[in-house]
Amino acid sequence: ALDDALTPIHLIDGRLLTDLLTEHGIGVQASRLSLLSLDLEALATITGKAGSPIQGSSSQPSQNTQPRYYIEKMPSDRGKDLLGCIVSMTDLADGQPSWDDYIAKFQERFPAITRSDEARRRSRVLVSLGLVDVENDHMNLTLTGRKLLEHPDPSFLLELFLSRIVGAREIEELSRSLTRADLRKKLQDGSLEGLTPTQATLVEKWLSHIKRPAASR
Repeated sequence: ALDDALTPIHLIDGRLLTDLLTEHGIGVQASRLSLLSLDLEALATITGKAGSPIQGSSSQPSQNTQPRYYIEKMPSDRGKDLLGCIVSMTDLADGQPSWDDYIAKFQERFPAITRSDEARRRSRVLVSLGLVDVENDHMNLTLTGRKLLEHPDPSFLLELFLSRIVGAREIEELSRSLTRADLRKKLQDGSLEGLTPTQATLVEKWLSHIKRPAASR
């Protein structure tokens, strides 16, 4: 199931179906949400009193409320330079290209992926990682995506992966106490809630490549 030469067969659950409907604008309407937070310094100039932080006023989403996504296969063969690959994919989304234009550029960058449906599926990792969003069938770089382009940092990519991908943080914690062989054996047992053995193994594979030292890439 993890062999790049084989065409995978996917079972679509409710979460993935919702992602696909949202991605292609079928039966949904897009709207932007503005998150407001108090500017305590500005208020202090009005009241003449120094403001103090208000507990719970942060506009940053907590880990408990942030959406979680299932990860797709690595976009490049063998994942030799995963960070560079993700940066390259993100850069292709600059300029708000349409989905079709993006996929055409994606297949030029990764010629081994000849099928457009496979290219679309693999490019969805950018949405899963919060690097782009899709609106009106166009790719839009997020602030997170621009940050990665400006400062390509594997630790930043790792934190995105841990906070947004289903099972990533749990597998990362297991990897600290198990050898990789024992970890993979445990994942194949299907003991990780919410993931099939194949999905869990794929998450572990991503983690190992993200954390791989730069010298070995």
